[in-house]
Amino acid sequence: MSHNIPLSSLRNFIKVSRQGSMKLAAEKMCITTGAVSQQIRHLEEQMGIKLFSRHGKRLMLSIPGHHSTNRKINTEKL
Repeated sequence: MSHNIPLSSLRNFIKVSRQGSMKLAAEKMCITTGAVSQQIRHLEEQMGIKLFSRHGKRLMLSIPGHHSTNRKINTEKL
């Protein structure tokens, strides 16, 4: 696992986890859905875990993703 995770990737992870959709998160952040998707994919690679489980178009936090929001990231400060 890399320890040099960009803050923007963590912010995007939080937005996607709250919205349950990369499209809705992208709209909130005024960036493209592709940019959000790429950052989430890169973050998953850096952390070595799948952060989301996909259910059709809906994203749900995976168990490791849920633990990541609780242990590693204080979402109130992002």
